[in-house]
This record gives sequence, structure tokens and C-alpha cells, in this order.
Amino acid sequence: MPADDPRHPDYGAFSAEPFPNVQSSNSVAPKVIRGDELYYHVVNCLARGLTKAEICQELIAMGYAAQETGPWVDKVIELQREKRANDPLPRFPAASEYDYDPGQRASDGRRHMWIGAIVCVIGIFLTFATYSSARESGGTYYVFHGAIVCGALQFVIGFWRSLQ
Repeated sequence: MPADDPRHPDYGAFSAEPFPNVQSSNSVAPKVIRGDELYYHVVNCLARGLTKAEICQELIAMGYAAQETGPWVDKVIELQREKRANDPLPRFPAASEYDYDPGQRASDGRRHMWIGAIVCVIGIFLTFATYSSARESGGTYYVFHGAIVCGALQFVIGFWRSLQ
């Protein structure tokens, strides 16, 4: 749905035309972007880690008025927060989020170690239970190698994360 459609959630949030920039002395006309393209440009700038001031400067260089760029960027940030808050899918932390809290990474590592150990022990226990049953009465037994290997692998991953 285009941004100029009244049913669009961002309807009226962005100008269809850029405001003339009287401060620019650039003789080459900058590329003008509008509507959804402007919205996604600001989202991409945020994803690249640019600050609000840097994004505003970029928009000003594109020909938008300085007084309009701040509210636009604020609106995009607000929409992104609402989108994340209303997202039904859980978000896993990005690797860069661990850089700010090393204790969180170690805590996650210990949790992985516990889960891996429990799964591995359950696999070993079930293997020995079916083996002892088959040994007494004859027949076949099951080796729960998937649980044992996956649990051990999960334990090693957790141990590695807790060290970093």
C-alpha cells in the first residue's frame, strides 16, 4: 500500500515533495526520494547505526528542510519501536547486544550448558534403561544417540559462550 493512500499507517507523516533547502550551495541537484522510499532510507540509516543528527544532515543534503528532518526521523524511530512492540515473533538478541553486557552472554552460556547436560543425561539414562531391559528379557534395545550427541553439543556451545 503506497504511503499516499489514506489507509496507510504512515499517511501524512512525510511530505510528497522535499522542502527547498536555502542553506545548500550545491550546484548539482541531489537525488530526491519520497514516501515509502524516504521512510525506508531513514530505517536503513538507523540500521547502519547513524545517529539522528547524522540522518538529519543526510536528509538536508538531499534537499529537505532542516526543520522537517528531525520530526521525520523521530516518527520513523517511533514507528520502528511500535513495530517491534507489536511483533508477535520473539526476537533473539543480536550478537552486538552481547557487547554491552558480558554477564548476559555468560548467563546464556550457563543456561545452554544446563540444557545440554540434562538432554545428554536423559539420552544416556534411556539408553541404559532399554539396554538393561533387553539384556534381562532378550530382544532389542535403543541407543538414544541423537539426544546424547545434541545434548553434548549444546553443553559445549554453552561452555564456549560462558568463556567469552
